[in-house]
This record gives sequence, structure tokens and C-alpha cells, in this order.
Amino acid sequence: MTNLEILKNTFKKKKSKNILEVGCNVGLVTKTLSKIPNIGILSIDNNKQHVNIAKKKLKFEKNIKFKVINFFDLKESQKFDVIIFREFFNILNYKKNKQIIRKSEKILNDKGLIILIDFYKSVTTRSNLLQIFIKSKKPTKNLNKFVENQNDFNKYFKKEKWKIKIFNKDLLDQHVSTVSKILEMIYPVKYTVFAYKKK
Repeated sequence: MTNLEILKNTFKKKKSKNILEVGCNVGLVTKTLSKIPNIGILSIDNNKQHVNIAKKKLKFEKNIKFKVINFFDLKESQKFDVIIFREFFNILNYKKNKQIIRKSEKILNDKGLIILIDFYKSVTTRSNLLQIFIKSKKPTKNLNKFVENQNDFNKYFKKEKWKIKIFNKDLLDQHVSTVSKILEMIYPVKYTVFAYKKK
């Protein structure tokens, strides 16, 4: 089963229709999401230039709407079945990430789903190993990684509120280069979290 098929099956089982993509950038992941049938996608980013590029790339996709807005400015009356964050938490701190989860709780429908795709801390180690092979004298700086192992997700998703399923791979990597995918297989540093909201 391909990564995209895992997502398709998940959405089909949950009868998910209304998808929010947070931080759509120039629409690379949005293009992959558009291949999933019978869903509507709202893709948001606070960078107007990025959104305009994404709009042009996907102007013929009828199931996608784009909006220039900050995630925290979304109205709580607007509800979603699924919220997707990809490579989003790395740029934020623990406090901000907690606020994101709380906001997500408010705009998710009952039994809604958060899909969180990002890097484990080990990405820094892998990057520094690569620097050795290419004989670079500039080691990778430690990035703001918010988890080191699966237990760390408990800081964000409490058992009484969420059911967690974790894949040690990126389920939305269709636009990623073949070399990067091979490297990820050898030294995996990406994860995908399915966080199901309990009633």
C-alpha cells in the first residue's frame, strides 16, 4: 500500500469531507491532497505570495480553496474533519505548539483527525553526517525539534482527549526527490501522527 493509499483509506473510513491544510506554501502537498476523491480542501498560509503561486499551479482543481490567513485567526464556528500540518511545528516552540493543538480541538468536528508530519530530532544528526561525507565545514545547527521519540507526543496529545497512531515515515512525500526518499529509508527521521479527537 502506497503512502497516498493509506491517506485515502483513512479518509474513506472516517467519511472525511472537509480538510484544512495549514501552511500550504506553494501548493506542493496541496497537489497531492487534490488526488484524494470526494473531499473539499481549504489550504491556508499567511504568505500572500506563496498562496498566489499555489493558486496558479492548481487553478483547475475545483475541490481546493485558498486563503491568506493566520491559523489562529480562523473562526471557531468553521469546522473541519481533518487538519493537516506538514513540517510546521519545527519552526515553533513548545508553548505555541500547545496553542495549536488547543485551537485544533475547537475547530475539529467530533472524532475529527489531526495529521501531523514532521521531523524527529535525529534529523540534525543525519544532516551532520551528510556534511562529513561532502566535506563541509559548516555543521547543521540544532533546529527547534519538538519530539525525540514517540513518548514525547504525550506532551501534546493527552490520552483522555486523543487516540494516537504513528507512522515512521512521511505520508505526503510524493513531491520529494528520489534521493531524499532513499535516504529516508536508510536513516528515517520523519514521522506522521494521526491524532483522533475523542468525543
